[in-house]
Amino acid sequence: MISIYFLSAEKIKECNFDSLVCSLPFGESERIRLNLIKNPTHKRESLGGLTALWELSEILGLPLPVNVARAASGKPYFENSARAFGISHSCGICAAAIADSAHTEIGFDIELINEKYDCVQISDRFFTPEEKLRFELCEKSTEAFFSIWTAKEARAKLDGKGLGALISSKESSGDAPVYISQLTVSIQEKRVAVAVCSYFSDEPIQIYFDRSLKQ
Repeated sequence: MISIYFLSAEKIKECNFDSLVCSLPFGESERIRLNLIKNPTHKRESLGGLTALWELSEILGLPLPVNVARAASGKPYFENSARAFGISHSCGICAAAIADSAHTEIGFDIELINEKYDCVQISDRFFTPEEKLRFELCEKSTEAFFSIWTAKEARAKLDGKGLGALISSKESSGDAPVYISQLTVSIQEKRVAVAVCSYFSDEPIQIYFDRSLKQ
């Protein structure tokens, strides 16, 4: 089972930022990292992702506090817990995913489905031949684009390579077989594409929504 928790960055905007940062149960290094972020939107959404991780950890009964560390690539992980997790945010929607204890790594990505996005130009530039074929078979629909894109990003995040792996190469990230779970979630009359990658199996997904997201 993979559990995902969604919240709105507007919730963070309405809170006392410094107080919420100090309350995070994930260690001093994450507090320092947040305070070093210059872009206000990125700063708020990054805190939103960690807040979603906090809320989800409590729902799942994970012992807190627990330190969050980051690999050289920037991929976050729990220093003193076997649980694998991921954080993602898109256009004011923040989310965290936690896998069950059987997993050692996951890659997680969400993207707001934007009908105004130039999907064809981006796909021409960054999609592999296989991804382009899938996109064309789906009549180059916006939803198909974001389904492919989130899967691509989640796959890159699984290895800790992130977006840089996507823009530096049109090849698929890595050779090891992976499993992917995907769905589209409706949030406040918006659609959000969700993808989780794992080396083990395509797990069922449990979704939780914060009260800041009025369904």
